[in-house]
Amino acid sequence: MSGANPLEFLMREMRERLEGIEGLTVYDAWPAPKGAKLPCAVITLINGRWFGGYPDDLQFFEGLLQVDVWARDPAGARALADAIIDKIYRSRVSPGVLDLRLVHSATLPFEEEGVEATWRMVLDFLALTTITK
Repeated sequence: MSGANPLEFLMREMRERLEGIEGLTVYDAWPAPKGAKLPCAVITLINGRWFGGYPDDLQFFEGLLQVDVWARDPAGARALADAIIDKIYRSRVSPGVLDLRLVHSATLPFEEEGVEATWRMVLDFLALTTITK
């Protein structure tokens, strides 16, 4: 990757991978409360770091991306999480992305009084790219 913001680059790469999943709405930022169309996935960059390489020419950038999958039932959340994991692993390496791998997952029920129950599946991916000058 050259001449682009590494944070924006990784977010765009993740979004492009998820957009092809049937029935899934993808958000780059949390939608307004009660404004999300379910089922959906929300991509958040948790952190990033530069390291190694050659400081004058090339460095590595590693970003932790969280994908929150929201659905009306646990089976739906798991099915979408499986589809996301499958899609990521099939396109794990691409121009500009050296590696993209799942490092953590969790299922979290969410209930609020007066709101239909929803299920959240959290998937954390570690992405590796390079930055050239």
